[in-house]
Amino acid sequence: IKFDNYIVISYENVEKLVDYLEMGIIIRLDEDLNYSEGKFSVNIGGGLRTLTPPQVVKVLRYPAWHGGRKQRADIQAQLAAALINQYLRPSRKDKADKDFSFIVNLAARKDLLVSHFAEARDGLDFLSENNKEGQICKAVSLPGEYVGSGDAIRFYLPEDIKQTLPILLQ
Repeated sequence: IKFDNYIVISYENVEKLVDYLEMGIIIRLDEDLNYSEGKFSVNIGGGLRTLTPPQVVKVLRYPAWHGGRKQRADIQAQLAAALINQYLRPSRKDKADKDFSFIVNLAARKDLLVSHFAEARDGLDFLSENNKEGQICKAVSLPGEYVGSGDAIRFYLPEDIKQTLPILLQ
């Protein structure tokens, strides 16, 4: 899979982003989150939740998912999709330039330029106008296996992914 652009944002700045957008993130948690070690603790019940900015970070950092590393990645994708679905709305269209500047300035690393945003603007406006139901983005959990750790981590898809993908995207 080729990614055209990327942006890396710290947990602290994810919290600032959710706070800046002046909304919690609505997500369904499939399990209760209960964990405490050192200065990090989390206690959030499962089910449909509107997470506050600090709770979003706790969910992202939660180390004890029953499904391990794979479930953690799936939850991160679900949070990203929820953020896009709740943010990319016609009501924010006039704030897009300011929002882009704010988000880019939160980045620890990025290869995203103003010219990329300008080129994508018409497409983003189209998606925004067609996101009245808040369902423009979907997180898909792909089968596969994580190998390695840190910057050397890789996710390997099964050989039959081309046959499986259309079913997952329905």
